[in-house]
This record gives sequence, C-alpha cells and structure tokens, in this order.
Amino acid sequence: MRATATLLALLLASSFAWSESAFTSLALARWTLANGKYQVDMGRYLEAVEAFDTAIESTDLPDLQTDAMLQKANVLSVRKLPRQAHTAEVELSATR
Repeated sequence: MRATATLLALLLASSFAWSESAFTSLALARWTLANGKYQVDMGRYLEAVEAFDTAIESTDLPDLQTDAMLQKANVLSVRKLPRQAHTAEVELSATR
C-alpha cells in the first residue's frame, strides 16, 4: 500500500514537471525503473524483469542502465522464475 502511494505521488509529480511533449526517454526510463522495483515488492517478478528491460533500452545514461541491470540481475538470481520465463530470458540475452 505504501509503495502504491509512493508510485502515485511520483506519477503526479512527474505529470506536473513534464508536459506531454516533453515526456522523454529519460522520464520513461526512470518511471519503468521505479515500476520494476514496485513489481518486485508486489512479487510480480516477470513484470519486473520486463520493466527493467524497458528501462535499459529506453535510455543511454549509464547510471540508469546500470541500476536497471543490477535490479534485473537481482531478480533473476534470487527469485525462482517459471522455467519458460528463464528460458525466454536466456534466448533474449543470446540475441543481444
């Protein structure tokens, strides 16, 4: 519940700070990174991995990419994901 309130506050603050035309890849990367962390808190690990992938792909800033990669690595190393999801991740990483 607390994470939901924090995420909602973040969204409201970003909507005032960014106009629709200025919603850049940086804002998308930050939002998806925060969303991924929220998904981990909720136990939705597959959704978290997808959010971290989106954050990695949507920015060129090394700090944000590194944070998203570390979060993704943590989820993949600690959580028991369904076998098919792990296989899909291996196939995706092999194509990059």
